[in-house]
Amino acid sequence: MEEKQKTAEVKEPVSKRKKALSIVLILAACAIAIGGSWYARDRTGGAEKKQAEEKIDTSQFNADSLVGWTEDLNTRYVLAGNPEAIPMLSMVSTDTDVVKTVEPNLENVDINTPGEYEVSYDVIAYAKALKSAVDRDVRSVIHDGAKGQTCKITVNGKITVVDEETAKELKTAGKRVYGFRQNQ
Repeated sequence: MEEKQKTAEVKEPVSKRKKALSIVLILAACAIAIGGSWYARDRTGGAEKKQAEEKIDTSQFNADSLVGWTEDLNTRYVLAGNPEAIPMLSMVSTDTDVVKTVEPNLENVDINTPGEYEVSYDVIAYAKALKSAVDRDVRSVIHDGAKGQTCKITVNGKITVVDEETAKELKTAGKRVYGFRQNQ
């Protein structure tokens, strides 16, 4: 009887060792599987980064490429005699996934004299997002392109400098007049 107890005691530690060894082997296999998937993902991510850094031929873009991505630059009104209106002209409502900035070139505009003036705008657009927009890609692809390489496109337009009475009429008609406040 004593001999059976000794054999059982010897078998019990061996059984615990087998369980511990099995657990260690399972954990090692899991670690290898997880590490392999991370390695594969990092290799794929590197390829995606190279694609994102790929240069886009920006010579294909012109003012027509921006149709629908900036507000109509031909219908801009400015209150005469208000120099505060000039910085406001850079505030063009745009899709920031495609257009980074819009800067008006106002050398030909006399802010003090009512009239219609020819102007140009330097539009800085994200090349990848603009290409996706021109190619009619899905919205998420356009959004993903909103970084990296940019291109400058010149867009021609008109600014009409108006007096206060005309500004009130335009406001009443729902038009935006830069530099005009309704309570003036």
